[in-house]
Amino acid sequence: MFAIKVHAKKSVRSENFNKTINTVKKFLTEKLVQKFKTISDDSSIEIVSGHSMDDADGDVVIEMVIKKSFIVKSGDFEDRAAIDHYLNNIKNFCEQAKAIDDFRYVPFVLKK
Repeated sequence: MFAIKVHAKKSVRSENFNKTINTVKKFLTEKLVQKFKTISDDSSIEIVSGHSMDDADGDVVIEMVIKKSFIVKSGDFEDRAAIDHYLNNIKNFCEQAKAIDDFRYVPFVLKK
């Protein structure tokens, strides 16, 4: 499971901002083949994918988090090069998170 949370008031969400969010959603579904939920309110948008822990079989659930944050100036959504830079950061992080999330234990005797 991983989540992308964007802290942005509705008043600063431009058309290009919304297009950028939709590009991230498209990347998650097409490239990472992830189902996700989008939660939005007046102050933030959160895109969450992965398995729900509500139906976990075990008695203990361990959740590990890797967090990366960066600040985007509102005006940067009008600059295509700046948007591409931020999207590349997001895509790279999501690909690395998926690789970690997909990791399966291989017994030592089977490793080459």
